[in-house]
Amino acid sequence: IKVDDVRELSRQLVLTSQLGGYKVALIAFADNMNINAANSLLKTLEEPTDNSVLVLVSSRPHRLPITIRSRCQQIHFAPPAPDVALQWLQQQGLDNARALLTLAHGSPLLAQRLGEDALLEPRQALLAALLASDGQATLLDSAAALAKWPLDHLLGWLYDWTCDLIRAQQQAEPALVHQDYQPDIARLAASIPGQALYGFLDQVLQLKRVQSIPLNSQLLWEDLLISWERLKTRARTHVGT
Repeated sequence: IKVDDVRELSRQLVLTSQLGGYKVALIAFADNMNINAANSLLKTLEEPTDNSVLVLVSSRPHRLPITIRSRCQQIHFAPPAPDVALQWLQQQGLDNARALLTLAHGSPLLAQRLGEDALLEPRQALLAALLASDGQATLLDSAAALAKWPLDHLLGWLYDWTCDLIRAQQQAEPALVHQDYQPDIARLAASIPGQALYGFLDQVLQLKRVQSIPLNSQLLWEDLLISWERLKTRARTHVGT
């Protein structure tokens, strides 16, 4: 969300409502505002126009500047209980509801989208690239293919994949997110050194923090896949010794 978007919103809020009622603005994924956009919104929050309501929606409110959060009334929405969410998804006709709910971290609406939209396709492309056996030979091709998909979805899947490997090493709960790849996860977790995995996780987290900034996606994926290939190479070396 860029500063020009927020400025246009502020301009609209100054106008008089057509029917003389409230003007309501909804900012979805508010934590994706860059610093200039957040500063511009701050001015509107400090001096709102009459009969205006701004609703900021975020699943990561800690990423909003404290100056923004301090001027908002915070309302927290907890996800429904797993059994309730599972029953609702099954009522929507999703046969693999349980697996989709796990992939969506308990969010039923996201699970529904995963089942109905093409959001699982980039996941399959990513995991195919991570499990490719010919390594460097297809790395550039894989990076070019992944660069065509939404970055936030792919980084989310990659983060879950890395956390799954760490969970498998520690035999920790909760269950794996990528449960359908459990044999591959178990094989890699048994061979990749834990310290190397945490280093890779840090790299993924750093990119997730700046994913709203325009980046060269192909170079980003080339760098990530090179790092991943090094992990697998260390794993083979570790097994060999």
